[in-house]
Amino acid sequence: MNLPEYYNSEKMSQEEAFECIEFLFDGYKTRRRKKDLYHPNDPVPRMIIGTYYRFIENPDFDEIFDSFKKNYITNESRLEEVTTIKERQGLGVVYDYIRSFDVNSSMNVYTLLKLHQLLFSKAPHPECAGSLRTYDVYLPNTGITVPTWTDVPKMMQQLYFDSLPLFQEGKYIRESKDMSHLIPYIDHCIELNCKLIQIQPFIDGNKRTSRALMNLMFKTVNIPPVYVKISEAEEYGRAMNKAINEQDYTDIKTFYYYKICDSIYELGVKPKKNMASTDPAKVIKK
Repeated sequence: MNLPEYYNSEKMSQEEAFECIEFLFDGYKTRRRKKDLYHPNDPVPRMIIGTYYRFIENPDFDEIFDSFKKNYITNESRLEEVTTIKERQGLGVVYDYIRSFDVNSSMNVYTLLKLHQLLFSKAPHPECAGSLRTYDVYLPNTGITVPTWTDVPKMMQQLYFDSLPLFQEGKYIRESKDMSHLIPYIDHCIELNCKLIQIQPFIDGNKRTSRALMNLMFKTVNIPPVYVKISEAEEYGRAMNKAINEQDYTDIKTFYYYKICDSIYELGVKPKKNMASTDPAKVIKK
């Protein structure tokens, strides 16, 4: 079975793009069932991401984030072993903020502080959130050496300056639709996520807020938010530890390519196809 003949055309309707993505995703699902995934040079994730980026105009992020909250907020909390209802509610507030965030507004690595503040906005002492940690923490069974708390402010400041071009790059991609910059941008967002997790800026909530910042940066270029399933926790942890301990980002980038594909299909494509098949009067938001 071959790709639809219009796959390589310069112009493609959104319905045709959905068909191509669904075709590609079917092959991806088959390989996933066989556990034949995460090849660094696999072209399928890039093909799915590229098709979505080029031909799905103005994704409805209200719908996407509503679906994300409904289906994956609890998952995110379980992944990080969060048991309190207040923190689960707080993570919902984080994604409400990302959903409503104007991508033309200024953001940088310190936007993480705002996300952390929102994450614990429902907690008993919300005034303690949004501040860098003031004592040392450890990540047992990871091999990750966490910097001492006194080094965190200067490391965050250095990361702020280092990442300024990345935030500008997101705006450039959104305005220019320059496909050649998209995958490198995604790569650098993933690297920034890893570096923040290594720094551990906060006492708690580092992975949730770092992934939220990455999702906010993905929104800048019309990529849906990513999530990690409980069943993927081991491979995710292995890839993240390799990235931080060995500065080898190959596995974590490949992992997130597939997660972007999951989000594109589960949050951006499948709901639209189901809607179109049941109610022809409804149209994709332009």
